Amino acid sequence: MELVLSRLAAFLSEQDTKRVFGLHVHVDDIVFAFIDGQREWFDLRRMCALYSVTRSGYYAWRRRGESARRRQDRVFLDTIRDIFEQSRRTYGSPRIYRTLVASRVRVSRRRVERLMREAGLRARAAKLYRRIPGLHGFFTSIPNRQLDRLATGPDQVWVGDITYVKVAGAWRYLAVVARRA
Repeated sequence: MELVLSRLAAFLSEQDTKRVFGLHVHVDDIVFAFIDGQREWFDLRRMCALYSVTRSGYYAWRRRGESARRRQDRVFLDTIRDIFEQSRRTYGSPRIYRTLVASRVRVSRRRVERLMREAGLRARAAKLYRRIPGLHGFFTSIPNRQLDRLATGPDQVWVGDITYVKVAGAWRYLAVVARRA
């Protein structure tokens, strides 16, 4: 008995909680799917009694095919995945919805949102470089007196600069000091 309960707990933890407790999936369907997977190890009559479902309900569930909406969702999800991958995983549900509407596919915006959420498709946010206005003018207003100086021998004039470089997704500072000959 404890083995059956632990297997059900493991089975339910593998399911997507939004899909399990959402309106479009009945909880009995989850229990019937679990019972179907455990039939070879446990008696059907005892499992149905344990989970408070009827055997006739289980057999009706097995005979029942996939609903038309579920089949249509699978087709839509394949199309959504194709568009998502073609956009290099940057399109979110609004842009995918607009792409589908432009190609004359009749689907609602919320259905696209739901299918993407259930499939775990999340768009990557683009990281943009934003120039700081006025920074160039600030640095050009400062005279560089070191360039006016003439070196008559070694180690008289040194120059340096600092910048930042993106390395492995993080900004690193780079300072360079060099001897001017």
